Amino acid sequence: MKADRKRLKAEKADLVNQMQQLYATLESREEQLRDFIRNYEQHRKSLCVIAVLSLFFLSRDEASGFCYINDVVLGILRLREKYERVLYVDVDLHHGDGVEDAFSFTSKVMTVSLHKFSPGFFPGTGDVSDTGLGKGRWYAVNVPLQDGIQDDKYYQVFQSVLTEVHAAFNPEAVVLQLGADTMAGDPMCSFNMTPVGVGKCLQYVLQWELPALILGGGE
Repeated sequence: MKADRKRLKAEKADLVNQMQQLYATLESREEQLRDFIRNYEQHRKSLCVIAVLSLFFLSRDEASGFCYINDVVLGILRLREKYERVLYVDVDLHHGDGVEDAFSFTSKVMTVSLHKFSPGFFPGTGDVSDTGLGKGRWYAVNVPLQDGIQDDKYYQVFQSVLTEVHAAFNPEAVVLQLGADTMAGDPMCSFNMTPVGVGKCLQYVLQWELPALILGGGE
């Protein structure tokens, strides 16, 4: 019994420590986002880069894909306090299902996800026919891609889709999630992108000269 109590006490202390670290991380990201918004209000142009893993799989009622807090959704909600229309662009091997689900019923946030889509591949969502629900109908854009895609073809698709999205939605701010798992040599062994190709996608979005929140990603 004494050994069990000691073990439970140690597990409780470890859990408390993990939660404290989590809250500290969230507070840091919250402050970064607040600084980003304040800076844009002062200078009318701003770029915020948070180069850490984005936890975008999480849905409202369950953890998913190693994600237990969807910081991307929290960031978009904060931006929505200032900006009427926010565009989320997901450049990641996996479908950004958690973010899409969070805003699937609104026309104020448009989500665009370019991802691998094949039977048995996580999370199994993101078909081209998934376009949003209710008032959010047509405000979710999914672009399923096949294995082996390289920089030139990816950028061609990216530019074509984002040109139409920008013209139709006219966003006031943009959140861009850049997944490292699109890279050639990644353990997932699917896409064959390079930093140059991903950089071209980033440059294309930045040319809009909108307030932009840039996030890291990739499992």
